[in-house]
Amino acid sequence: MGRAGDDVEHDQYLKGALPWNKAYEGLFDMEDPDGDGVWTTVERGTDLFRGVWGVSGDNLYAVGSYGAIFHYDGGGWRYMDTPTYATLYDVWGASENDIFAVGGESGEAGTILHYDGTVWNIMCSGTGSELDGVWG
Repeated sequence: MGRAGDDVEHDQYLKGALPWNKAYEGLFDMEDPDGDGVWTTVERGTDLFRGVWGVSGDNLYAVGSYGAIFHYDGGGWRYMDTPTYATLYDVWGASENDIFAVGGESGEAGTILHYDGTVWNIMCSGTGSELDGVWG
């Protein structure tokens, strides 16, 4: 469990609230039902989350092991289908219809996924190295 910042309502980006480059042992729900600023752990079906990015407090994406991507819509987290089993290390987007996730490991090094608002697709990275971060 972790404590949210002073303004829970506007503490939208978990990556900014948690230590940089930490493998998240749990995915923290942004809801604060009893008003005490404590996040609750959400069941997620993967062992580690590596990156979190969001458009708003009710539109977040978390990436991690085995190609896992989960989306938070303000009511709960849901698993998203992806075309990879590679570990994903980071996620960033320009909008809710233009999101990138990166990662990779042996056999799938240099993994880049792009989300167009409907489906995640693989993009060619041109590298055989793991991609640890993405921003724009």
